[in-house]
Amino acid sequence: MKLSDVISMFFEASSASVVMIAFYLAILVCKKYPQLTKVGWREILISLFLFAVHLVIDTIDTWVYDYESDKKVEVTFLGYTTKIRLIYTLMDLCENALAVVAIVLLTIGFMRLSGYLYSLWGKRG
Repeated sequence: MKLSDVISMFFEASSASVVMIAFYLAILVCKKYPQLTKVGWREILISLFLFAVHLVIDTIDTWVYDYESDKKVEVTFLGYTTKIRLIYTLMDLCENALAVVAIVLLTIGFMRLSGYLYSLWGKRG
């Protein structure tokens, strides 16, 4: 395994850990402030979880790809060769789809939350 792959896996795994900590803290905020997190918070929680799963799959994908491509085989557009099985290409596509869904849900959640908080702030002002 190359040093660059080890560094990449370290950052992917540590990023997954940070996102899971953010997910845990978001649950604590939700429990402590149920009125403020009534709208949009569900999408934010789901997106944090999906993004953590994306990073875990990305870590596994980096390890598997490096493990199976030590023979310096050529790689096609989707990463599939005769040596790398199709399941790893599908895993790569799925983890990218998870990232896109997580970003879309995070955006929707923050938009809904900001609209709700603006309406609460408007009632006080």
